[in-house]
Amino acid sequence: MPLAPGTRLGLYEIVAPLGSGGMGEVYRAKDSRLGREIALKVLPADVATHADRLARFEREARMVAALSHPNIVMLHSIEDADGVRFLTMELVEGQSLDKHVVRGGLGLARVLEAGIGLADALSCAHAKGVIHRDLKPANVMLTREGRVKVLDFGLAKLTAEATDSTRAPTLGAPLSVEGLVVGTVPYMAPEQLRAEAVDARTDIFALGIILYELATGSRPFAGATFADVSSAILRDHPKPLTSVRADLPGELERIVSRCLEKDPRERFQTALELRNELCRIGQVAARGEIAAPAEVSIAVLPFTDMSASKDQDYLCEGMAEEIMNALVRIDGIRVASRTSAFRAGRSGGDLAAISRALSVGHVLEGSVRTAGARLRVTAQLTDATNGYQLWSERYDRDAIDVFAIQDEISAGVVDAVKARLSPRLRTVPARPQARNLDAYRAYLKGRHLRGIAYFGGATAAFEEAVRLDPAHAPSWTGLAEITILSAHMGMIQPRAACTAARKMLKTAKELQGESADGLHVEAFAAFLERRWDAMETAWRRAIEMQPDHVLALASFALTLCARRRLDEALPLFERAREADPLASFPYNLAGWGLVECGRPAEALRQIEDALSFDKDASAIGALCMANVGLGKFAEAIAAGEQGVLVSHRAPFFVGILGWALAVAGRDREARMVLEELRARPAGSPTAVSEAWLLGALGRIDDAFDVLARAEEEHQGLLCYTGVPGFDSLRSDARFASLLVRLGLSPA
Repeated sequence: MPLAPGTRLGLYEIVAPLGSGGMGEVYRAKDSRLGREIALKVLPADVATHADRLARFEREARMVAALSHPNIVMLHSIEDADGVRFLTMELVEGQSLDKHVVRGGLGLARVLEAGIGLADALSCAHAKGVIHRDLKPANVMLTREGRVKVLDFGLAKLTAEATDSTRAPTLGAPLSVEGLVVGTVPYMAPEQLRAEAVDARTDIFALGIILYELATGSRPFAGATFADVSSAILRDHPKPLTSVRADLPGELERIVSRCLEKDPRERFQTALELRNELCRIGQVAARGEIAAPAEVSIAVLPFTDMSASKDQDYLCEGMAEEIMNALVRIDGIRVASRTSAFRAGRSGGDLAAISRALSVGHVLEGSVRTAGARLRVTAQLTDATNGYQLWSERYDRDAIDVFAIQDEISAGVVDAVKARLSPRLRTVPARPQARNLDAYRAYLKGRHLRGIAYFGGATAAFEEAVRLDPAHAPSWTGLAEITILSAHMGMIQPRAACTAARKMLKTAKELQGESADGLHVEAFAAFLERRWDAMETAWRRAIEMQPDHVLALASFALTLCARRRLDEALPLFERAREADPLASFPYNLAGWGLVECGRPAEALRQIEDALSFDKDASAIGALCMANVGLGKFAEAIAAGEQGVLVSHRAPFFVGILGWALAVAGRDREARMVLEELRARPAGSPTAVSEAWLLGALGRIDDAFDVLARAEEEHQGLLCYTGVPGFDSLRSDARFASLLVRLGLSPA
């Protein structure tokens, strides 16, 4: 029977359940003697109640307890109390490694980091005669600091031997879920499946499977049943890593393939040998000597504005983006994300550096020059691995021909590299494109002005685009997005914004059908309306349609944090960062999410990464919040002042500054900020930051009066109830009632 929180076992008090498995029930517990928290695992009855098995288990568990390694969870003791046999172990804060497996795989650096840590742990254990025999991502924790920690090291083997079984531990899951095998079979070596003797090389096979899964997002041996998977492990050879992910180095493929040899004699013979090979790849990559294969990967850099007036940035970016959209529709070409490619292009680095930063083999660059009604565009495609130019072209056209030029450039690029692609190219339907040049220019300006400080300019540009070309669906979607974001940031009234945005989305959908961009905006509207199920459905659908949709991934993750589902949010943040590694947005929202969940120190690292890319007002606001959470009031106020400046005194950021001043005890200045907020135009939705400020000034009743207005207006910022801005109100019973009405869990 599971142990309830508060139950005492000797010196230990059960705090909460952590999980269960073949080794028994696991709990978070407090050691009353040392005043620390530990993991406590109750042994299975078939071990704890059988004298011979228990004696053998304890004898061999002493060997495991002797393991001391930073990548192995420490086993402290085997004890009994009130007839219950249990283990006490190091408590690891973090997530199991299987939660970090993402579609498409992790970046090379993260794969190597995890692999080296696991190989280190195996090397230590094998040297002391301990074999794991059940190594899999679910048995590995990734700490909050990013270190891998192997759980149950050797205990799976000890339990199996204690029960006189040569097979794997009992599976605690159904045979399949949605066609995927669940359990330990997918990580077994051939000799395990044949019930033959196992040794250190058995663990090396399992580590090879983990490396493959981390690098590609899928297991090397698939099947719908245990029998199918077992047969694949015994008979089949997995697809080479580089055929699944062309940006991975051939050396990693060689290493993983050797780990997965059917004959143990053909594998790495020691984990130390494997570790050293992985370290060598890491060292070569750090020197920038590993280049991605050039066959299928392209970065399209923003075209250079060569016009005399230097006022065509939006056109240069738009042309590059439209070419990207055309290339993405070709199966066999991987195109670097827009944000990362544009940032790399503006960095001033040479093509080799850009290629390494984006893990691409080809770079497309060009220039745009306008003169009256004439347009000259040049473009060239370069093999970044050797510097050879594969294709170049110059186009002199009337400006009205910009659309035809984009199509010609895309076709030229595909022709230039098609010999290196799969012969079975497939092009998916293109999205509707503006055919009115002035409308297209307005649309590009709207895209260019998406930042918080420029919402007004973006709105005007999109409105101009749909006026000139009512049939251009992306312009309607862009206008809906800016409308919803403006409401979310407290710049316009949310109720009216949701109604207007939904009409715009309806128009866009009628013109082009369902799109990931449209679903993303629809989800944000549902968030403002607190329709949680509809929000989640829309974001999941957007991500299903476009798995690398960075805005949907990060935004969905942030709203999960608002609903206290951090464990689900963190992998989504990771996927967003992997999809667009040089973009500030995923780091920015991850910072807000961690602030929301009471982890300001971790948030600060994400926010600093975001600010290293862009001095974005939103990230600066999160910086202010995180510093207050850490008690760094001077730093918080400095960030608040910068946020006000960068946002052009947007009310939300003015409110954050006032709140930080009040928390720091600078009441006179805080009251001046409050007066500024209260002098806003009638109907301006600034209630949330105003309530934070009032609460910090001790005016609790006034703060709740303001929050009632925010609730009535459906202000989105009200739903981030975990941020420090609400700390002064959290102990009031009215706050708990507010959470219930919002459908949120206590912070």
